[in-house]
Amino acid sequence: MPEIHLFEPSETKPPPSVVAYYHDQKGKYHDPKDMVVLDHARVMRVHEKDRDQEAASESTGEEMARFNTVFNVIKDDDRAKGLLADLVKSCGEYLDVVARFNVFTSQGEREGAEYRSARETLDRLRRVRHEALISNLKIFQRYLRLHYGEDGDIEPHTEQELPASGIYTESRTDRNSIGRWAIHLATDLAKALDPDIAAFRTRGEAA
Repeated sequence: MPEIHLFEPSETKPPPSVVAYYHDQKGKYHDPKDMVVLDHARVMRVHEKDRDQEAASESTGEEMARFNTVFNVIKDDDRAKGLLADLVKSCGEYLDVVARFNVFTSQGEREGAEYRSARETLDRLRRVRHEALISNLKIFQRYLRLHYGEDGDIEPHTEQELPASGIYTESRTDRNSIGRWAIHLATDLAKALDPDIAAFRTRGEAA
């Protein structure tokens, strides 16, 4: 078996920092005093902005197609339509705050207490609306599955008639995926021409 060296055999002493060594994917040595340390908060803001811009990308139309399927199943159930109206409202509010946050942060990095306060306020509002969105999605999905799934006690439906994933169309259920789904659905609902859907959308906005 070949001998394994922690450092290159030519080295007569360890590098100034073993941590710096392991942080370099290419195995080169760097003195920590020469390394650039990025501000964590600034890096996270860049990631958040990229994530939200990705979420706001064009939908495939699958979200609206699934909404129509679900709407036709529950159209005579006032309780279900009320829960769906709450969910639609959450989608629209989340889309609104993401758009406002992106516009605010796209104006470039600024300093000062007033800017930080405004940004933190928007960020808190975004988190609150994200939580409300996730909660309303879970509530509606639970109702839909209990009363209209394969073993539904109001009107059972097969997987072909009503997918087990309900109104949700993403393959993953993490926060970012739910946010992306909500943005796509809210955007598509805003363009819906069907009078029943348009009336329902208005109901959600007024809820």
